[in-house]
Amino acid sequence: MKAFREKRVGLVVSILIVGNIFSISAAMADDKFDIVTLPSNPNASTLVFRIDKPDPRSAVHKYPTIKFHPGDDLTVTAGGCVNHQGSGRTRSRYVDPIQGNGQPESRYRGLIKIPGVTADNRMIPIRSILGRKLVVPANADATELFLRLGYDDDNLDDNNYDSIESDLGPADQCKGRPNAWVKIEVHRHTNLVVPEAHYNDIQQKASHNTFEQDEALMDQLIYHRIRSIEFDIHGSSAGEWGVYHQNPGDHSVCRTLSACFELVRAFHNGIPDHEVVTIGLDVKADFRTPAHSAKELDALILKHIPEAQIFTPDMMLTGCPQAGTLHEAAEKCGWPTLTKLRGKFILFMTGDKDNLPRYGGQTGTKGLAFLMPDANSTDDIGKHPDAVMFNMTDDFLGGQIDDWKFISRNWGSTPHPGLTQDWYARSLLNRVHHLATNKISESADPWSTTRNSKGWPFSCMRRSCAEFREPDNIISAIPKSGDIDGDADSFIFRFDEVGAGKEHDWTAFVSDASRYVNDWAKGCLMARESTAAGSPYFAVCRPADNHPETVQFRRNANEGTSEIQADFIPFENITVFAGHAPRLFDIDSAIFMKLTLSADGKCARAFGSLDGDHWVMISDWVCGFKKPLILQGIAASSHDTGKAIRFMFGNVQNMAAPQKGFYHWSSFTQGKQIGLSANGHFFDGPEAGP
Repeated sequence: MKAFREKRVGLVVSILIVGNIFSISAAMADDKFDIVTLPSNPNASTLVFRIDKPDPRSAVHKYPTIKFHPGDDLTVTAGGCVNHQGSGRTRSRYVDPIQGNGQPESRYRGLIKIPGVTADNRMIPIRSILGRKLVVPANADATELFLRLGYDDDNLDDNNYDSIESDLGPADQCKGRPNAWVKIEVHRHTNLVVPEAHYNDIQQKASHNTFEQDEALMDQLIYHRIRSIEFDIHGSSAGEWGVYHQNPGDHSVCRTLSACFELVRAFHNGIPDHEVVTIGLDVKADFRTPAHSAKELDALILKHIPEAQIFTPDMMLTGCPQAGTLHEAAEKCGWPTLTKLRGKFILFMTGDKDNLPRYGGQTGTKGLAFLMPDANSTDDIGKHPDAVMFNMTDDFLGGQIDDWKFISRNWGSTPHPGLTQDWYARSLLNRVHHLATNKISESADPWSTTRNSKGWPFSCMRRSCAEFREPDNIISAIPKSGDIDGDADSFIFRFDEVGAGKEHDWTAFVSDASRYVNDWAKGCLMARESTAAGSPYFAVCRPADNHPETVQFRRNANEGTSEIQADFIPFENITVFAGHAPRLFDIDSAIFMKLTLSADGKCARAFGSLDGDHWVMISDWVCGFKKPLILQGIAASSHDTGKAIRFMFGNVQNMAAPQKGFYHWSSFTQGKQIGLSANGHFFDGPEAGP
């Protein structure tokens, strides 16, 4: 509730002192909550449960007598009003409360939770599932399958059901309405069919101003599991757009739109069956400029992403023959399932309200990207039949936009609320689809996430997605060790012992948090003579932050380590700083690496790449090893024995062992913690490990 409640409490106490007998009896008469009606035949195939006057003083109230079974499908309906107390009219609709101006209220509504059925293990607004068919998964934990209801308010203590006749609520919303009620109709089934999640059924953490974050773009996509990114684009050279916030010299992980899309394409190359990636373009250039027209922009995009991999507005409209507008297409046919969108991209465009129609045309379907106009009221939504995605600076419209099967994005305002836990929690609760935040790293801000325990990047609003996982070939390494450097190493190692007589080519990409880590922690492709800490070795490594890919080697046992840093990140073809041009990509954007061993195992060389297709030599052949480097595989060190770090190795492959394909951690025949104070482990996938 609001701050004025403190004054009101003093008034209530005074009334109780003067007329305590009347007040207490009135409160007792009105505060009977949770009147539960159970079905007369609990063995029937259709069961109806009803709760009248659900407890409005509880954030989470359990109903153990209202149980569900795996395979059930159920429908929830609800209505009525609750008095949330405060100043003025304080009765509000239980399901869809509104303010005095008719706009949706962001609090004072009923919440529900059915573990395994509603959104991942949290209370959600009843409105978000109202009237929708829900299915209890076959693998749901039967011991937890009972109803929870709650009420959304920051001060629950004095909520009740009084003043039903005299208080009609803001905008008379409770006129003629009874006290709150909830009804659940359950159909028992033995054959379970779980409906697929659609694009509008999910919520996801979005990277706000992706280009200016400290985390490298590839790491935002791979390590941090983000599938919604954004680029601010300004006109630069003909047919090209600069990517920066306000000034060309501002920090940017990719300085042109072509460069940014090169990295997006590189991500797709690395994880081709990724969940749908949503890309926002905040356009700062006027489309009336011929060199930066809508046609030129789409042409640039198609140089990097084939049109077949983009779900476009025209596809949405033409795929719904009974629709004349995008609004009608969303309402009548809906969005594609996530399965159909796997490996694909959805683009949206924000910017000046007069400029957007120059891109999308009257119907919003002329370009590759969906238009995403600003929405600060329901009227803003009705004005745009050409749009089914809306950009917000608050969360209160999220539920209404979701009800209409449109897509919402909340990026907050200045100072940016995307930096706060409360803003994030409210956006989730109000069914915002894209939560655009600057808080990229979960290690620093554990609340800033929508992924499940398997690393799947989304949260589902109308079913459980706990079992979902994105197809990938990732091996995670979590070392807590010293360093790979000097005359003795400290790290963890998974490897094969290979025979001589055949050249070995190892390839992989390596992703890490690229923030809040020791810069010189390392994830490497490595070949060693032995598992001794001072063994001769050759490795190509990805330092954890602020350094390019690096080659390291030690020719003789217990001697020092030599180092060669890559220098192939190109420079932008402009000068914005005194005397030099900036690099086109952030220095740690290159995450693909290749290690080649000669047939006798005594020579090695290394390559790096921005995309896994075009390789640049970091070190030519280094020879002079006295014995073959026969222990070959992946290595990781934290550079700090007091703090663990995580690396994700993707698409690890030895071309000399094609039968193994992409490696799992168990594909390697051996593993060892090498050197002093080395601890850690490897496991498959991006999820939280053992």
